[in-house]
This record gives sequence, structure tokens and C-alpha cells, in this order.
Amino acid sequence: MQWTPRPTEDLVIGPARWTGTAMVTDVSQTGEERIITIGLIERMLLEAMDGERDVVALQEALAADDVEVPIQKLFQLLNKFAMYGIVERPFTTDQGLSHVDAGKKEAPSTLEDSAVARGSAGGLFTLWRHLGWLGHPAMFTVLMLLGVLGAMGLGLSVAAAWEELFTDPHWGLLAASAALAILWHTVVTLLHENAHAGTFHRHGGRRPFLGVTRFGIIPLPNSHLSGLSLLPRGKKAQIIAAGPAVSAALALVPVAVWQLSEPGSWLHQLAALSVCLETVVLALGLAFFPNTDGSRLLETWAGADQIQQVAFRTLSGKNPLPAALPTRTRVLVRVYPILLVLTLLAWVLAAVWATWLVLA
Repeated sequence: MQWTPRPTEDLVIGPARWTGTAMVTDVSQTGEERIITIGLIERMLLEAMDGERDVVALQEALAADDVEVPIQKLFQLLNKFAMYGIVERPFTTDQGLSHVDAGKKEAPSTLEDSAVARGSAGGLFTLWRHLGWLGHPAMFTVLMLLGVLGAMGLGLSVAAAWEELFTDPHWGLLAASAALAILWHTVVTLLHENAHAGTFHRHGGRRPFLGVTRFGIIPLPNSHLSGLSLLPRGKKAQIIAAGPAVSAALALVPVAVWQLSEPGSWLHQLAALSVCLETVVLALGLAFFPNTDGSRLLETWAGADQIQQVAFRTLSGKNPLPAALPTRTRVLVRVYPILLVLTLLAWVLAAVWATWLVLA
């Protein structure tokens, strides 16, 4: 009897993405923590399986797509799939693969630039359990509209707020205001990360947990979302956008206080400081620096991993950029260094402008 492989029931196959050297895809079984990364040929093999083709027919299907795989290599791939439970096993076993099946409960490791505290999912990071509603289409649309209003409010207020901070400042009150502004920003950051995590849990069903990533030498909190690569690009973009949208929407609070409080009062100064701080942090988060929400959204659109590394290795000639890649991937990989330079230039100009406001 010929083996007619078929994918395991409830197998989740994520979108393909470019790593700089290969096209890869993450796959996982619904309800499992383990995520397995496969290459392009392996993905094409999975897509060719219909439960009716035997191994020879699968080889012919791949050949029809100009992918020649020797029959021995094909059996090796299928045996690997069967071992990890990606395809239905043509055999039963009680002990032989127990060590492999035990790995189903193991979540993948984090990136080198991240550190995580897995136990925090039940401690500091519990708000995400109550924020899944942010992923509802109607609520997400409202959130984005509020975020746009908040960002506009910051943009219209930040110049005057910055100027007021250095025009006859009350340094004693300013120190107290700074402490309260930082406290407010800490709350906003916590809600920002929980918004990522809550929408992720709604769309992916997996458990997020607290993490720390690096922005240069600066450690920043982030939500580790194991399995994000399994989700369709649209849902992944929504999860990434939810964080800055919450931050921008909450910026309406200091903007409103700034606009409504009495000029020269302590409350007005506190609001001014909060407006400036929120503007800088939000702008940093949406900039095209590595490990920002802005870069993650760009990576999602491009279908690329760590786009800054891919872009500069491509620019230096270390890695090729195959013509067979999707157009958007090739364009964004080429464009990213330009975007980064423009981002750096914008921050230099902003620093010069802020200094001029202080000294003028």
C-alpha cells in the first residue's frame, strides 16, 4: 500500500518570510507551544499534499513547479514531518518518539536581543487578559481613530509645550512634574504592551508574557508574542499597531489638560512635560529604528525577518536579493536604509529645532 501523506489536522501554516538567505515559514499544531520553521521546498511539499497523492505523485507535483527533489530526499522530508507530527504518521508508537512529542509543550526561544521573564505572565502582565476586545474590528477602528486624534493633538501642542517648559520655569515644581509625568508614561507603556498582548491572544489564542528588548544600550519593556509569525499579515499588523494606537489615544489626556488648564499653573506645566515626553516616546516607537513598532510593521508588510540586518547585508553585498522574491519584499529591503537615514536626519532636525526654541 502506497503512503499518501496528509498534513495533521489543525496544522497552522504561517505566511512565508525572507531572512536574508532563505524563504522560511513557521508551522505549528493548534494547541501546541512548539513552533517549527521550514524552508520553501518543505512548504511547497506541504501545500501539494491532499491526502490522495502518494510520494511519487508529490514528486511529480513539485517537478511541475520546476522543483526537482530526489525521491530519497523526499522521503527524508516526509519522515521528518512525520516525526514532528506535521503530517499524519503512517505508524503508531508508544515510546519511540515520546521525547519528540514532549517538545510540543516547549515554547520557542527568544531572539538574542531579548530577555524574558516567563513567570511574569501571571504577575505584572495580567491586563492583557481583559484587553482582547481591542482586536474586535469595530473597537480596533475606534482605537485607531482615537490614536490619530491623539497624535494630531501632540503634534499641534508639542512646540508650545516645549517652549513653556523653558520660559521662566519653576524648577522645584518641574522636578515634581517630571516624576508624575514619568509615572504616567509608565502606566501608558504598560497599557501599550498589554494592548499588543491582548490582541495577540484574541487572534492567536497563545499566551504572551513580559519581555525586555534593547534599543541600542537602553532596555525597553516589550510583550513576547510566541507564535506571532503563524498569523496572517493583516492580523499581525493589527497586533503591532494596537500598542502605539493605545499610546496615542491616551495622549489625549495630557493634551486635553494642557489645552484646558490655566497657563502658568503647576497642572499646565505637568501637562506640558507629559505632552513632550509622550511625543518623543511615540515618535521613537513609530520610527524606523531596529526593534520599534514602526520597523515591525514594515517587516510585516515586507515579509522579512529583522529587516535592518537583511537590508544592510544586502546593501553590502553579503546577501543576494533574488528576483523571485515578492516585489514588496525587494522594494522595502532596498528602501529601508534610506528610511533609516531619513529618520536619523529628522531626529537631528528636531533636536536643532528644540534647542532653538529654548535659546531663542
